[in-house]
Amino acid sequence: MTPRCVAGEPLDTLIEALHQVRLTPARHGMTSFSMHLESRLADPFVRALRRVEAELMLDDADRIGRESWEDRTYEQRAADAFVALALRVADAARAS
Repeated sequence: MTPRCVAGEPLDTLIEALHQVRLTPARHGMTSFSMHLESRLADPFVRALRRVEAELMLDDADRIGRESWEDRTYEQRAADAFVALALRVADAARAS
């Protein structure tokens, strides 16, 4: 049986990496997070994150000049990619 993958990386590895997220309340009702990952988790997690971020960047490029286009900072795109990856991992885990 082939292991399930999300964004090109093994689902189990990404789940294990996401279990390392530590949330901290921040100002104005925001929440910040941190992760400390050893390379066996960090490498595949960052690869998956970059793949999702690249998809978002391509989508942004396709929207330039359209009414729906809104410029995002690197930080906004990176945060959006993190959330998108986490949601994909959650969806894949539920489907397993």
